[in-house]
Amino acid sequence: MYDFRTIPKADYSYVFNKLRNNAHSKIYFRLKELNVDLSEEDLVIVKGNSKTSKLLKKAILISNNSGRILKKLESIFGYKGSLQRAVGHWIKEKNIPKVKEWLKRNGE
Repeated sequence: MYDFRTIPKADYSYVFNKLRNNAHSKIYFRLKELNVDLSEEDLVIVKGNSKTSKLLKKAILISNNSGRILKKLESIFGYKGSLQRAVGHWIKEKNIPKVKEWLKRNGE
């Protein structure tokens, strides 16, 4: 996990270099080319473990046509509302076991 609330701006280049395929990283380096300072004080990036993370075998529908989480999944994820990519989304710690179980049942 990379918590930019605790990372000095002087270290941004090093951190974003480790995350080259992340959209925030791409923006950072493009702005750097333009000599524009990036301010990401509230950004937190979670990177999966390359040894234990895996892709699902099939895509799983979790939102409706409006980009909102499906009603039947609200209690599992503990989340209501939009799942648009530009907004941070948080799964409460107590919901993580339910989400993992749901992903195992539906994504393998």
